[in-house]
Amino acid sequence: MAGNQDGSGFDLTGTFAERVLPDLDKDLLPASQMGCNTILNGPTTGLVQLPAGYSQPFFALHRPAPPQGFEFDWGTWVVGIEVVNGRPLIRYLVHFDYEI
Repeated sequence: MAGNQDGSGFDLTGTFAERVLPDLDKDLLPASQMGCNTILNGPTTGLVQLPAGYSQPFFALHRPAPPQGFEFDWGTWVVGIEVVNGRPLIRYLVHFDYEI
């Protein structure tokens, strides 16, 4: 996989296991809040919106910052759903977290 890092624009390369799996483990597995067609998030200066071309329906799975911890330590995964032949499939995954 390849792309650009938010904020810096530096190249972002690596395997799924190297780049995506750590954020899935950190933010998706312990997510305690869920929204439908609404992106849940914590404080950030970055834009919290889906990229152009991404659409509803989606679920937002949010891991809020710990009550006694750093308020910017939160993460959200948006899971886009598409129904194909009567079966719901994951269409996209978008990760959000604190951004300067």
